[in-house]
Amino acid sequence: MTAKMTDAYDFALYSDGLAPTLYRLAARSDEAKQWVTEHVSKEGYQPAYPDFIYIEHGYIGDLLSGIIDAGFTLERV
Repeated sequence: MTAKMTDAYDFALYSDGLAPTLYRLAARSDEAKQWVTEHVSKEGYQPAYPDFIYIEHGYIGDLLSGIIDAGFTLERV
């Protein structure tokens, strides 16, 4: 059995439109969820934390850099 391509990534980044102001980030693996709990604040509107987190556009670059620097894989959906 072959895994779907989307299941192979640790994180998935969702955005709407060409210039979104809010992103959704899905932590897909247990390791990714653990990283979120250690590095991302639960403060604000985070109803599905740590499975999904919402990020304003001004913070997305630093967050993605941290994810990539930690060795995780990322898919933009």
